[in-house]
Amino acid sequence: MHCVFRHRNQSCIICPFNCFPRTGVYWACAAVCIKKQAANSCILDGCPAAVTAFDVPCLASCKNNGTAPVNQTSMVEATDDMCPGSSAWVHAKTTINTAFTNTCADVQAEVKARAEGSTSGKWTDPHNKGTYTIASASGSVWSLSRKTGNSEYTDKLQFTFTDSANGGCNLYACSESQVTSVLDFSTNYCNSHDLYCSDDGCHVLNTKLSYTESDISASSHQHSTSDCYKT
Repeated sequence: MHCVFRHRNQSCIICPFNCFPRTGVYWACAAVCIKKQAANSCILDGCPAAVTAFDVPCLASCKNNGTAPVNQTSMVEATDDMCPGSSAWVHAKTTINTAFTNTCADVQAEVKARAEGSTSGKWTDPHNKGTYTIASASGSVWSLSRKTGNSEYTDKLQFTFTDSANGGCNLYACSESQVTSVLDFSTNYCNSHDLYCSDDGCHVLNTKLSYTESDISASSHQHSTSDCYKT
């Protein structure tokens, strides 16, 4: 068995056993199917697929050399406190590392304008018309939340901005569902992406930002930009 070191080498865990919560993933998925009164195929076909989606990346992190860091990124070193957290044991989560050629001041101004505009009416969230709230915007770390367009769910986000050496800005964005969930149909990805995206459907307010997204890690394996522009 191989030992995988977590962020900042804080603790050593045995990799195969770290993937054990797969049973919880199945029953969490089944609970969602039952709540939605979905067809039997939701449990019989969808839930095994959800378990597979959990197993593959988890087991793939078990490197032969036994010293692979989890969620290591090329731009910003991720740590556990860079996500908002969730009280739901099994929940959907997506992290994105984005490099901008724009300054952090410009990126923050656009993010702030869209988040505030989603409630004032100056900006429409292209993903089902959700509304954002900025809980805190202290320096380089921002805490936000997004309520779905039907007001049924509220997800939490944390943005960490870092100035880059070339005068640009790096953003580590993390969005987490606050209820039991497995598949999120790109929602957690879109929660972050839509606050800075520059595509035609993004509704730019101040600055059309130039960026490259990388190191996208979605627990649901769903992170399609096409899902982000559906109302």
